[in-house]
Amino acid sequence: DDLINCHLLAFLKRAQSETDADIVYCGALRFSDDVPDVFASDSYENHEIRVYDQEYAMTNAFGIAYTPTVWAEIIRKSLFDDLHFPDAKRAEDLWISYHLLNRCRKVAHFKSFAAYYYRITPGSAMTKITARHIEDDMKMRLDIFQTMFAGRYAVAAQKLARQTKRIFL
Repeated sequence: DDLINCHLLAFLKRAQSETDADIVYCGALRFSDDVPDVFASDSYENHEIRVYDQEYAMTNAFGIAYTPTVWAEIIRKSLFDDLHFPDAKRAEDLWISYHLLNRCRKVAHFKSFAAYYYRITPGSAMTKITARHIEDDMKMRLDIFQTMFAGRYAVAAQKLARQTKRIFL
């Protein structure tokens, strides 16, 4: 169901090489009926790349500096040392993203390049929320809180707490 722009990997790799960032990411767009043109002509030079240190990215992790989505990123392999995706969890990309971010030095972001397209359909996993999903999500967010508080990211943890409150209350 998901699509990627034909330039995605080349652009991410080039940005990683030029910035020496541990994580490089671009935006993502949701679509339903109108399939995006993933082969549209584009130039790397058309896109602004912003670079953030880890502290700034972690404390502004909701849309400003880092949007936690591993499926629109290139990530330095060494960040995964002793780190694995959790088994059978909904939103496991959110969980792993914060753990990766907690290990990185620098994040690079394509400000206006959305190259990952995900389709939401009536039967997709993202439209079926069960009590188990909510329980898994709360456990995942608790683990993220503990990870951030174990570090020095109380501001980020407070933002995540506010977002969680809006979602579940």
